[in-house]
Amino acid sequence: MAKVTVPKPQELAKVNYQPPAKGWMDVKPEFRPGTYVNAAQPKWLEMINYPYPRAWSVPDEDWKLPPADTGCQLRLKTLVRNPR
Repeated sequence: MAKVTVPKPQELAKVNYQPPAKGWMDVKPEFRPGTYVNAAQPKWLEMINYPYPRAWSVPDEDWKLPPADTGCQLRLKTLVRNPR
C-alpha cells in the first residue's frame, strides 16, 4: 500500500485569501471526451415536450441557446400544457 503523508496543522492553516487574477466567468472550461455527458437527440426531447429541442454537442463553440427570456417562457408554456 502507498504511504500517505498527512500535512501538519501549520501547513493546513496556510490559506491564501487573495482572489484570483481572473474572474471565474473569464476562465474557459476544458471539455475533454469522457469528462461530460452527451446531449440527448432532439427526437427524445420532443417526446417529453422539452422546450427548444435541437441537435448540439458539448465541444461545440456555439451551443445555439435561445435568448434567456425565451427559454423561460417556453418552460412555463410546457408546464402549463403538461402539469405533473
